[in-house]
Amino acid sequence: MAEAATAKGLTQGFEIRDLYFLRAMPVEDETPRDLQINLSADGAGFAAELRSDCTLNGKSGWQLHAQAQIAPISGTQPETFDLEAVIGRCAQINTAPEGGRLISPQEAHLDFGPRWHVLRETAVGTDEGIAKLALPDACRDDLAEGHLLHAGLLDLATGWAIDLVPSYDASHLWVPVSYGAITVYGPLPAEIYS
Repeated sequence: MAEAATAKGLTQGFEIRDLYFLRAMPVEDETPRDLQINLSADGAGFAAELRSDCTLNGKSGWQLHAQAQIAPISGTQPETFDLEAVIGRCAQINTAPEGGRLISPQEAHLDFGPRWHVLRETAVGTDEGIAKLALPDACRDDLAEGHLLHAGLLDLATGWAIDLVPSYDASHLWVPVSYGAITVYGPLPAEIYS
């Protein structure tokens, strides 16, 4: 959706609001899936829908997986966030071995695949945490292909600290069903990450 928004001219930054995940998209190992992203004009922005190819009773079609609103940023950029202060408050530190990664708690329930093997270091404190994330070297070409919000990085950035949720039960799979807002600040480069 982020790449579609920039293709439609929202290059000075935008918000993806009320993003709802309606249906999981199963993907077999090494099997490609076709995706379709539809943006329909809606006020100053767009209504967005993400669909994947499917076959039901021998008929081909598209099933809806996610929907959101995408609009230009309203207001000013936020103040600079003091990362060092957060790190200073988070004394429980875990670091991946050289060339390795840390395991996300949700991997007990899902096979994320290499593009989700991004967790390099975590620091946890009281009701907060911070992490260092990096794509594996074998997946870095994804960035040259124009990924603005890489799925593996975004997913683990928003979910690695699930243990901080007071009612979290590690015996069950917890997945996000929505995001209130994701803000992407611009101006955005003409060629993302190249």
